[in-house]
Amino acid sequence: MHLKNVPRYWPSEVIGLEEKALRLRSSELKLERQLENSQSEISSYKYALIFIRKMSSLEKERQDLQSTIDALQEEKKVLQSKLRKASGSGKSIDLNKNSTSRKDMSTSTEDLDTTVDNSNREMHDTVSHAGTDMSRFIVAT
Repeated sequence: MHLKNVPRYWPSEVIGLEEKALRLRSSELKLERQLENSQSEISSYKYALIFIRKMSSLEKERQDLQSTIDALQEEKKVLQSKLRKASGSGKSIDLNKNSTSRKDMSTSTEDLDTTVDNSNREMHDTVSHAGTDMSRFIVAT
């Protein structure tokens, strides 16, 4: 009948095909694990990239803060220098004054250099030693 035409090696072919199917399934499972590992690695890279961007942002913020600190330290030096100059000249100053304080601009010498300041001091000393009361008219910076 019909079974007469079936070749004898047919069960071995079935076994071979089953083995091939098992190998393919095994390869498929390995590839799925590799895919999961790759996706996990990509996710890690994404987190690393986010971390790097955050670090970059924090570094820029740190640099901005350092610039502000440097500017404030420079301003502090200038103010300390002015304070020393004012202390040396005997003039009392108010560091809390703002720029709109009442001041006679015609007698202001803040914009003059130190040679004028030194000559004013010398004149002040000369007038004081002469015993006159002219020292109150000398403007010290």
